[in-house]
Amino acid sequence: MQPADLTLNTVSAPSGPVSVFDVGEGWPVVFVHGYPGRPQDFRWLLPHLPGVRAIGIAMPGLDHTPLSSGPDPSVGGRARFLSGVLDAMGVERCVMIGHSMGGVLAASVAAAQPERVAGLGLISSIGMTIHQGFRSFRPGLTRTLVTTPVLSTLARPIIVRGFRAAGFPPGVSWPAMQHTLRCAAAIDFDENRSIFSAVQAPTLVAWTEDDALIEASVSAELAAAMPDGPRLTWSSGGHASVKSRAAELAAGLTVWLSAFR
Repeated sequence: MQPADLTLNTVSAPSGPVSVFDVGEGWPVVFVHGYPGRPQDFRWLLPHLPGVRAIGIAMPGLDHTPLSSGPDPSVGGRARFLSGVLDAMGVERCVMIGHSMGGVLAASVAAAQPERVAGLGLISSIGMTIHQGFRSFRPGLTRTLVTTPVLSTLARPIIVRGFRAAGFPPGVSWPAMQHTLRCAAAIDFDENRSIFSAVQAPTLVAWTEDDALIEASVSAELAAAMPDGPRLTWSSGGHASVKSRAAELAAGLTVWLSAFR
């Protein structure tokens, strides 16, 4: 499998159509991308992970799955969306791996359905305390900007520049940026702490020391609080460690996943 080989297909979930990739055979490993993001963000990782059934779910409103299939921006709402997709795909037990904002979504499923999630992987995940990418974020103002048409139009150039400055690719659409901000505005770090604290599944935590969005201290705090599992850290690689550290991350995942087969 090469990085460009991930084709998305449509699954009919209870909430509506959902775009997914579903490749390989073996223990199901479900990948939850960040915001804005897409399932193909894991395409550098998967060639190094033989012997698993890799499933990537395109979260609603981010250019691949219609927003109508899961409009609730809350963490709980998005976790219920993920559970509905897994039900539709017949995935009763799996390992879930979340990157960035996808980390707390995967953790929310694991906390709510311990019988479904045998193991949890958190890669450059948001944590239990606010990180540097959120410190200047104003949830109330953001909700107003993205839901008021006139203000949204006026703010659009500034918001687009902000996404570009943060390193997100030019292909991210304006609607995907708007929904990303809605979801970011719905993040509550006290709720995050409760979610992560409720996880019982063995947990792999991976991060880089030079992540410009989520500083290493936030990741280290999360690693110390989660159930036992591998802790993988690198001095460099940035926030997109699923690409920059794909081979090393996959090596750690492969050893860890062997315990679930």
